[in-house]
Amino acid sequence: MLVAGYLITDSYIAARDNAERNTVATTRALMQAVDRELLSVQSSLRVLAKSPYLQSGDLAAFHEHSRELLQWLTGNVIVIADAAGQLLVSTMVPYGQPLPRTSIPGLVRTIFESGRPAISDFYIGATSRQPQIAVGVPVFRDGKGSRMRL
Repeated sequence: MLVAGYLITDSYIAARDNAERNTVATTRALMQAVDRELLSVQSSLRVLAKSPYLQSGDLAAFHEHSRELLQWLTGNVIVIADAAGQLLVSTMVPYGQPLPRTSIPGLVRTIFESGRPAISDFYIGATSRQPQIAVGVPVFRDGKGSRMRL
């Protein structure tokens, strides 16, 4: 009885250790995949931040162009926010409609203060009302920064 108990316990511990190793390996692989995806989105936004529409201040044309690009980009919305967190453009709604303030003013503040890209934690979107993660990049125009995030 003692030997059977030992073998069962040993088998259980080995199976648990194996399951733990597999779970950790899977978690690491998923984290790397998410990190790659977020960096890919950040790279796409950096390119989009150089848009001639943004440089000329033509937000209506930028809105239309961004809506077209979303079919090839990962993400569900592209927005422009000012330093106060007021959304100026959101591809979630037709151009010209009133927009709320961002749901993540801390991210906008961080981007404005640092002039560098940033990624948010999960939050509820101001226009989508859905849980999401934002990737933000600075947009520089005439030496002044406004910010864009997907």
